[in-house]
Amino acid sequence: MPFLRRKTRPLARRLADYALTLLLIGAALWALRSWGGFDGTAVRVVDGDSLYIGQKRVRLSGIDAVELHQTCLDPKGRPWPCGKLARNHLRTLLRGARLHCAPVDVDRYGRTVAICRANGKDIGRSMIAAGWAIAFIGAPPSYLHAQRTARKARRGIWHGRFTPPARWRARARALHGSASGTAHSVPPD
Repeated sequence: MPFLRRKTRPLARRLADYALTLLLIGAALWALRSWGGFDGTAVRVVDGDSLYIGQKRVRLSGIDAVELHQTCLDPKGRPWPCGKLARNHLRTLLRGARLHCAPVDVDRYGRTVAICRANGKDIGRSMIAAGWAIAFIGAPPSYLHAQRTARKARRGIWHGRFTPPARWRARARALHGSASGTAHSVPPD
Protein backbone atom coordinates (compact mmCIF):
# COMPACT_ATOMS: atom_id res chain seq x y z
CA MET A 1 0.00 0.00 0.00
CA PRO A 2 1.55 3.27 -1.03
CA PHE A 3 1.96 6.01 1.53
CA LEU A 4 -0.95 8.44 1.25
CA ARG A 5 0.12 11.98 1.32
CA ARG A 6 -2.25 14.67 2.45
CA LYS A 7 -2.49 17.74 0.30
CA THR A 8 -1.51 20.96 2.04
CA ARG A 9 -4.29 23.51 2.02
CA PRO A 10 -3.55 27.12 1.17
CA LEU A 11 -2.68 29.38 4.11
CA ALA A 12 -5.81 31.51 3.67
CA ARG A 13 -7.99 28.39 3.93
CA ARG A 14 -6.19 27.18 7.07
CA LEU A 15 -6.56 30.61 8.72
CA ALA A 16 -10.25 30.66 7.84
CA ASP A 17 -10.65 27.20 9.40
CA TYR A 18 -8.87 28.34 12.57
CA ALA A 19 -11.02 31.46 12.79
CA LEU A 20 -14.19 29.41 12.32
CA THR A 21 -13.06 26.95 15.00
CA LEU A 22 -12.37 29.79 17.47
CA LEU A 23 -15.74 31.33 16.68
CA LEU A 24 -17.52 28.02 17.30
CA ILE A 25 -15.63 27.46 20.57
CA GLY A 26 -16.54 30.97 21.72
CA ALA A 27 -20.20 30.44 20.81
CA ALA A 28 -20.22 27.11 22.66
CA LEU A 29 -18.70 28.67 25.78
CA TRP A 30 -21.21 31.52 25.67
CA ALA A 31 -24.07 29.03 25.25
CA LEU A 32 -22.82 26.89 28.15
CA ARG A 33 -22.56 29.94 30.38
CA SER A 34 -26.05 31.16 29.62
CA TRP A 35 -27.70 27.76 29.04
CA GLY A 36 -30.36 27.01 31.55
CA GLY A 37 -29.90 30.28 33.42
CA PHE A 38 -33.05 31.98 34.56
CA ASP A 39 -34.06 35.32 35.97
CA GLY A 40 -36.82 36.33 38.28
CA THR A 41 -38.22 38.85 40.67
CA ALA A 42 -41.20 36.91 42.09
CA VAL A 43 -39.20 35.27 44.86
CA ARG A 44 -40.45 33.42 47.92
CA VAL A 45 -37.79 32.53 50.49
CA VAL A 46 -38.26 29.18 52.23
CA ASP A 47 -35.22 29.25 54.52
CA GLY A 48 -31.61 30.47 54.45
CA ASP A 49 -30.64 28.51 51.34
CA SER A 50 -33.90 27.60 49.57
CA LEU A 51 -36.33 29.73 47.61
CA TYR A 52 -38.86 29.80 44.81
CA ILE A 53 -38.52 31.90 41.70
CA GLY A 54 -42.02 31.75 40.31
CA GLN A 55 -42.82 28.02 40.44
CA LYS A 56 -39.15 26.92 40.25
CA ARG A 57 -37.71 25.54 43.50
CA VAL A 58 -34.10 26.63 43.93
CA ARG A 59 -31.39 25.70 46.42
CA LEU A 60 -28.32 27.92 46.63
CA SER A 61 -25.19 26.08 45.53
CA GLY A 62 -22.16 25.71 47.78
CA ILE A 63 -23.80 26.68 51.07
CA ASP A 64 -25.67 25.07 53.92
CA ALA A 65 -27.71 27.51 55.99
CA VAL A 66 -29.11 26.73 59.41
CA GLU A 67 -32.57 25.20 59.09
CA LEU A 68 -35.72 27.28 59.53
CA HIS A 69 -36.73 25.63 62.83
CA GLN A 70 -33.17 25.35 64.14
CA THR A 71 -32.07 27.26 67.22
CA CYS A 72 -28.54 28.26 68.16
CA LEU A 73 -27.02 29.25 71.49
CA ASP A 74 -25.73 32.70 72.30
CA PRO A 75 -22.43 33.12 74.20
CA LYS A 76 -24.31 32.70 77.51
CA GLY A 77 -25.95 29.46 76.34
CA ARG A 78 -29.42 30.93 75.70
CA PRO A 79 -31.30 29.67 72.62
CA TRP A 80 -32.20 32.02 69.81
CA PRO A 81 -34.02 31.41 66.48
CA CYS A 82 -31.01 31.41 64.14
CA GLY A 83 -32.91 29.55 61.39
CA LYS A 84 -35.61 32.20 61.17
CA LEU A 85 -33.02 34.97 61.23
CA ALA A 86 -31.11 33.26 58.40
CA ARG A 87 -34.31 33.15 56.33
CA ASN A 88 -34.99 36.81 57.14
CA HIS A 89 -31.49 37.79 56.06
CA LEU A 90 -31.95 36.03 52.71
CA ARG A 91 -35.28 37.85 52.29
CA THR A 92 -33.50 41.14 52.92
CA LEU A 93 -30.80 40.34 50.35
CA LEU A 94 -33.43 39.55 47.72
CA ARG A 95 -35.96 42.30 48.48
CA GLY A 96 -36.55 44.29 45.31
CA ALA A 97 -33.57 42.71 43.55
CA ARG A 98 -33.43 41.28 40.05
CA LEU A 99 -32.25 37.71 40.51
CA HIS A 100 -30.27 35.65 38.01
CA CYS A 101 -29.51 32.00 38.69
CA ALA A 102 -27.15 29.65 36.86
CA PRO A 103 -28.12 26.01 37.49
CA VAL A 104 -25.38 23.56 38.40
CA ASP A 105 -27.37 20.48 39.47
CA VAL A 106 -30.72 19.09 40.63
CA ASP A 107 -30.89 17.77 44.20
CA ARG A 108 -32.67 14.69 45.53
CA TYR A 109 -35.77 16.78 46.27
CA GLY A 110 -36.02 17.92 42.65
CA ARG A 111 -34.84 21.44 43.38
CA THR A 112 -32.57 23.25 40.97
CA VAL A 113 -29.22 23.82 42.66
CA ALA A 114 -27.91 27.12 41.36
CA ILE A 115 -25.50 29.95 41.87
CA CYS A 116 -27.72 32.99 42.19
CA ARG A 117 -26.90 36.66 41.96
CA ALA A 118 -29.05 39.56 43.06
CA ASN A 119 -28.10 42.80 41.34
CA GLY A 120 -24.79 41.14 40.42
CA LYS A 121 -23.96 40.03 43.98
CA ASP A 122 -23.41 36.31 44.74
CA ILE A 123 -26.17 35.44 47.22
CA GLY A 124 -24.52 32.27 48.57
CA ARG A 125 -21.33 34.14 49.35
CA SER A 126 -23.33 36.95 50.93
CA MET A 127 -25.14 34.49 53.24
CA ILE A 128 -21.81 33.01 54.33
CA ALA A 129 -20.19 36.44 54.78
CA ALA A 130 -23.07 37.53 57.02
CA GLY A 131 -22.63 34.38 59.12
CA TRP A 132 -25.96 32.72 58.27
CA ALA A 133 -24.58 29.75 56.32
CA ILE A 134 -21.52 27.56 56.13
CA ALA A 135 -19.60 26.65 52.99
CA PHE A 136 -19.74 23.13 51.63
CA ILE A 137 -16.46 21.29 51.16
CA GLY A 138 -15.37 22.06 47.63
CA ALA A 139 -17.11 25.45 47.59
CA PRO A 140 -15.33 28.27 45.74
CA PRO A 141 -12.34 29.78 47.59
CA SER A 142 -14.24 33.06 47.97
CA TYR A 143 -16.89 31.20 50.00
CA LEU A 144 -14.26 29.68 52.28
CA HIS A 145 -12.60 33.07 52.75
CA ALA A 146 -15.98 34.66 53.57
CA GLN A 147 -16.60 31.91 56.14
CA ARG A 148 -13.23 32.45 57.85
CA THR A 149 -13.91 36.19 57.99
CA ALA A 150 -17.46 35.74 59.37
CA ARG A 151 -16.26 33.25 61.97
CA LYS A 152 -13.41 35.51 63.09
CA ALA A 153 -15.80 38.48 63.32
CA ARG A 154 -18.37 36.26 65.17
CA ARG A 155 -21.17 37.19 62.76
CA GLY A 156 -24.54 35.43 62.67
CA ILE A 157 -24.33 31.82 63.86
CA TRP A 158 -20.66 32.26 64.73
CA HIS A 159 -21.36 34.59 67.65
CA GLY A 160 -22.29 31.63 69.85
CA ARG A 161 -22.66 27.88 69.39
CA PHE A 162 -24.61 26.03 66.74
CA THR A 163 -25.04 22.54 65.39
CA PRO A 164 -23.95 22.29 61.76
CA PRO A 165 -27.12 22.12 59.63
CA ALA A 166 -26.42 18.64 58.23
CA ARG A 167 -25.95 17.24 61.74
CA TRP A 168 -29.09 19.04 62.95
CA ARG A 169 -31.11 17.48 60.10
CA ALA A 170 -29.73 14.00 60.85
CA ARG A 171 -30.62 14.33 64.55
CA ALA A 172 -34.09 15.61 63.73
CA ARG A 173 -34.70 12.72 61.33
CA ALA A 174 -33.52 10.20 63.94
CA LEU A 175 -35.69 11.83 66.60
CA HIS A 176 -38.78 11.77 64.40
CA GLY A 177 -38.02 8.32 62.99
CA SER A 178 -38.37 9.47 59.41
CA ALA A 179 -35.96 9.34 56.54
CA SER A 180 -37.74 12.11 54.69
CA GLY A 181 -39.20 14.22 57.49
CA THR A 182 -41.88 16.85 57.20
CA ALA A 183 -41.80 20.55 56.63
CA HIS A 184 -42.01 21.32 60.34
CA SER A 185 -40.05 18.46 61.85
CA VAL A 186 -37.14 17.86 59.49
CA PRO A 187 -36.57 20.41 56.75
CA PRO A 188 -34.74 19.06 53.73
CA ASP A 189 -31.20 20.18 53.15
